[in-house]
Amino acid sequence: MRILVATLVAACAAASQNYRVDLDADMAIADPSFEAGRGPRVLYDEGHNNILKLESDYEPFGRLIRNDGFVLDVRRDRFTENVLRPYRIIVIVAAWGSVNARLAHNDPFTVAERKAI
Repeated sequence: MRILVATLVAACAAASQNYRVDLDADMAIADPSFEAGRGPRVLYDEGHNNILKLESDYEPFGRLIRNDGFVLDVRRDRFTENVLRPYRIIVIVAAWGSVNARLAHNDPFTVAERKAI
């Protein structure tokens, strides 16, 4: 069974001039939940015109869950049952349906993707 951990819509925060990522944040875990690289696989979605990327905006989050033993993968493709099968956790942050979705509020996921999730 997949666990949908987070669907975060943080576009307003990202667009804010006051938005800052603390890349020096201490993400150490004193007592990790899993041995390094032995925890559940986590998919971080960047395949839906996501404006917040793991390598920049969510880098501290990535360090945190890796330090807790989770295996974190960034995927930039569409969701299918085969793509999602190995993952226990899906993290979706600020997904947009298309480059014009900010104006049109398009659904970022196809019907088939929603079924796969």
